[in-house]
Amino acid sequence: MLSLFRKKTNTKKSEDIIRLNIRGTIFETRIQTLVSEKESLFLGLFINGINLQTQEEYFFDRPPKYFDIILSHLQGCDVSRTVSSLSEEEKYSLAQEVDYFNIQSMLPMFPRLQEAQNPKMFVIAFEKLLAIWNMNDPATCHVIAHVTVDSIVYLRDEKAVLCGLEDGSIAMFDLYTKQRLRSWSRYEEEYDLYRNRVSVVDKESANMREIVIWSFNSQSALHVINEGVGYLQDLAIMNNSIIYSGESYFGSYFLKIFDMKTGVLSVVNVAKCQASLLRWDDTTFISAGSDSITVWKTRENEHVILTNGIVERLFRLDDHLVVLIANDTIEEYKLQIYSMSSYKKLITYEYEDDLQCIAVAASTVVSFFTNQTVHILDFARSILTQERDIKMPKVRTAVYQDKTI
Repeated sequence: MLSLFRKKTNTKKSEDIIRLNIRGTIFETRIQTLVSEKESLFLGLFINGINLQTQEEYFFDRPPKYFDIILSHLQGCDVSRTVSSLSEEEKYSLAQEVDYFNIQSMLPMFPRLQEAQNPKMFVIAFEKLLAIWNMNDPATCHVIAHVTVDSIVYLRDEKAVLCGLEDGSIAMFDLYTKQRLRSWSRYEEEYDLYRNRVSVVDKESANMREIVIWSFNSQSALHVINEGVGYLQDLAIMNNSIIYSGESYFGSYFLKIFDMKTGVLSVVNVAKCQASLLRWDDTTFISAGSDSITVWKTRENEHVILTNGIVERLFRLDDHLVVLIANDTIEEYKLQIYSMSSYKKLITYEYEDDLQCIAVAASTVVSFFTNQTVHILDFARSILTQERDIKMPKVRTAVYQDKTI
């Protein structure tokens, strides 16, 4: 918050010195230095480089620790090495100050903060309606099609979405033309995509569960896995491998890896059901059980994070892990965000309303509730905004798209 205290009543020229009081720490610089950043907070204090407020000192109730870096940048110094040498927590604090003073030219040093200022577009499935929703303009939706959708997969390269429809088919919609491109028949449930062209689906026939790797190009099955599938919980794809978890017909839990190149099926021993899986990168995947999260590096258990509750879903938020946890005694959810470099828990947020679904976008987590409430957690700025005046129908599912339409 900006508080202004008059000290003298003479008007200063553009070359005069101005004093900045940053919570008791004094910085002095030329007015022209401050107005060099055309969209900064400082620009509103001066007109044409002239101090019309007739005062020599301005007070800002902000922490002074990182202001020297901001001021050095405005003075034309290269501060990139200084910024890169900061710890993750220090960069986060500096990014907050850059955001407060609106120093646009420093945004490339903080990709998450820069991403937070870009439009965030989501593809949302309402009842009998598929639409594009802009988080920055929450009252407006652009209709794609009048269909009932159970699941959505965003195809970045094709600028399209692949949707599992209620009638048991799969359809691809172009996000620019809003046209249905292709349709396919499908099995029971779609889980993931491999190189944007292969869907892994779960099929049940003759009391035997199968995993079918389906090619949308040839409209044929590339692989069928029916050895010891049992009751499938979740599935993820890493490189040329299918990783799936569940419970066997004999009551034991499993985590299995199927190599699509060799056709070899291997088993990773787990003591508890791994209800949620997430591919992190080419060598790492994450599994979550009833009270813990396990990080696997090349099929070896690298680290275990204990949780207080049942893990419902895992999401990737830039370099952070987002975990949705359900209370096993009452119907309550909480959201936790972990650093994947230190495995430390950074944020915990508890939901008070009935949660319908979550969509994760770069630096933002958007939560949709059954009472037509939308909560937006901006991780880049550490801000939670509650948009309770949005009149949004019930959301079935949603997915973030990183291209502005």
